[in-house]
Amino acid sequence: MNTISRFRLYSPALLRDPPPAPAATDHEPQTKASNTSTSDANILGLGGTKGPSLYPDHLRSNTLWRTAKEEVEPGPLNGGGGGGGGGGSTPPDVVVEGQRPAPDTANPPPIADTSSSVPPDIVVQGQRPAPTSEPETTPSPPPQSLADRIVTVAIDHPSDDEKRIIDAFKGQIDNIDSRMSKLADNKVLSVHLSDGSTKNVTGAEVKKLWSNARFQIDPAGTPYPNGTSRGASKDENGVTHFAVDLLQSYAPAGTEQSYTEKAMAYVILHDLSHNTEAGTAENIWQSQSGTKDQYGSYPNNEKIANSIEKAIEIEIDLDPLTTVNYGYDESSTHFADPSS
Repeated sequence: MNTISRFRLYSPALLRDPPPAPAATDHEPQTKASNTSTSDANILGLGGTKGPSLYPDHLRSNTLWRTAKEEVEPGPLNGGGGGGGGGGSTPPDVVVEGQRPAPDTANPPPIADTSSSVPPDIVVQGQRPAPTSEPETTPSPPPQSLADRIVTVAIDHPSDDEKRIIDAFKGQIDNIDSRMSKLADNKVLSVHLSDGSTKNVTGAEVKKLWSNARFQIDPAGTPYPNGTSRGASKDENGVTHFAVDLLQSYAPAGTEQSYTEKAMAYVILHDLSHNTEAGTAENIWQSQSGTKDQYGSYPNNEKIANSIEKAIEIEIDLDPLTTVNYGYDESSTHFADPSS
């Protein structure tokens, strides 16, 4: 038995004053099966002419309906089993008025480009929504100071007082660097050596040494190739070393900040002065002919380095310490113009 369930939506106005049913003609006799019509078959999309109509004649021409549910058993009206009058379903390329064709799953229609019309918060299937803002970027770290780049701290867990002296040391690295341009390249400092000779230190030489300077602060008690545990003016990699306890000895805990800063500037420029041509020449002569004191140092070697250091400080507008171990050679503490 064939069962067809249909629900239609139509305007109530269409129910008013229905037109009379068409009269039978010689070509279409009025029979019990007169409710069957080709128009019903076309409306139903079944393509056949057999079977009873489910709707009154005056509604058969109404196309303002929509199918809500359809349950069709195989039979003559659905193309299954026997039956007459074209028993197959409507061809897929024929659209019955008022009815949507079945979707072609083998060849789905292309997705429309709605990128310009779809709001950004709606995702179209198969399409990524346009980004509503620029992607987040990780902010760049602040630029490092010169001290951060050229000073290595080789102490894993420095104490609070070690941190104090390390910070003061690094602060003077940056302070000296900001002033080094005050030293003119053509300025000349005459240095009197222990062998009776004189060597000149120029502003250009000092600035070149400074641009290549590298420092390392080591743990207390670090042994150095020079036989001390205080530090070394320059190792094979060109790095000047200081033991942290040596730095602390120049400015112990409780020392005024202004004196601590002066002491760190002195230590930095003193060792830089050892590496000038005049400082190197004096060190070579002392290591061959000089005599060390009870502290393991050559006194005149330190005095010459002190003198060069003081001359640099004066030239770049720093305030040198008035009293230092081994003193100054005051005749070698001022740069002069080359013409003088």
